[in-house]
Amino acid sequence: VFPGDQTVCGRLGLSVSESTLNTESAAVLALNDRLTNEINLAECAPAVEVADAAQRIVDESGLEGWTVAIRADSVEAACAKTVVDAPTRTVAIVKFP
Repeated sequence: VFPGDQTVCGRLGLSVSESTLNTESAAVLALNDRLTNEINLAECAPAVEVADAAQRIVDESGLEGWTVAIRADSVEAACAKTVVDAPTRTVAIVKFP
């Protein structure tokens, strides 16, 4: 991010970002918002329960090719949350403190 108006990046020879999200990016943002609101802001839950809830949300998102995976160090976590990794199309379940 560079300070200035919308012409700064172009003048610096950088790619100019799109001013609106494409359909898939908007769906990923909506997925992240739901995971945050329904899981990450809620009371702690065990990793398996969080994974089940995350899978339901992913299934309802309409996004294809996404998986939910409990990170190896978080399988037995009594308190788990979600992390969205868009490049790998994964919702990771991780232990929280």
